[in-house]
Amino acid sequence: MNIVYLIGNGFDINIGLKTRYKDFYDYYLALDSSGDNEHVKKLKEHLKETLSTDDKYWSDLEIALGAYTTNFSSLEELEMTYNDINDRFREFIQTIEEEKLDISKFNIEKLKKSLAHPENCFCKAEQELLREFYAHWTGQDCDVKIISFNYTSTIEQLLSYQNNSLRLDLWPLHTSYKINLSQIIHIHGRSDVPLIGVNDKTQIMNPELREIVEVQEYLIKPLLNKMQGHRIDHGALQNIRSADVICVYGLSLGRTDAYWWDAIAQTLLTKDARLLFYAYDDEVPPYRPQLINRMKRRWKNSFLQSTKLTEEEKKKISEKFFVVNRPTVFDIRL
Repeated sequence: MNIVYLIGNGFDINIGLKTRYKDFYDYYLALDSSGDNEHVKKLKEHLKETLSTDDKYWSDLEIALGAYTTNFSSLEELEMTYNDINDRFREFIQTIEEEKLDISKFNIEKLKKSLAHPENCFCKAEQELLREFYAHWTGQDCDVKIISFNYTSTIEQLLSYQNNSLRLDLWPLHTSYKINLSQIIHIHGRSDVPLIGVNDKTQIMNPELREIVEVQEYLIKPLLNKMQGHRIDHGALQNIRSADVICVYGLSLGRTDAYWWDAIAQTLLTKDARLLFYAYDDEVPPYRPQLINRMKRRWKNSFLQSTKLTEEEKKKISEKFFVVNRPTVFDIRL
């Protein structure tokens, strides 16, 4: 059986790293601005104003950058501004990356078990459904792959992972077989070359600039991946297509990653696979089953609406989608 995780910034935040966009904005706006060009100064002024009055505008840096393109009248203006914020973002991530994790402060065995058994944090009825599904693979090893949307190497550090097969646990249905982690890839680059941008040209809100190829090469993430020629995006897509269980943790179904949501939807549509989504909704108390069910429906609908599926296709895959709220699955700090 193939389990594929898509893991986002929620993982790093959960283990105590200050990697929220707000942390970056605080860092960015505190830098010496005396040498900034006029376009960078305008961006920083806009950031200060909107963060103080409507921080939701910049709650997603990538969407906000696409919207901010309406302030540019040329490719050159965009280049100067984008290069500055991207370079400062790289420095910000590298600073975090240089602060190596103290492994003794984390429960590494829990991390391994959590990766090996994503079903464990779901309710008993859902666990039973998932284990019935797993029964198709009792006579073989289980392979786990991670597609990280983070720029940090936190998972590699925690697991002492060095691009080789790592045993996470034994297969509970047949203990002669193992559950192994075989790959971790970073779809948006690492701290040395972090990719920030939008999903497609429709998210570049300046209608005059969005059709310029050079602008697209700056801002469209799938194109940025293609230009680098590393084929990491191709490998990630193949992993999703071959997955039997897809787990999404620490990601918010943002529009700038719609490419990947559609890839997951196509996998669910074309094969017998399952999607496990770890949601975080602090407004839903655990003692209100009605609200929990409503929350699950809302996340399902949000995911389905982010895809290109027809209404009939959405109905076909909705029963393959499991949602759990506020899981403790990766609460590994001691």
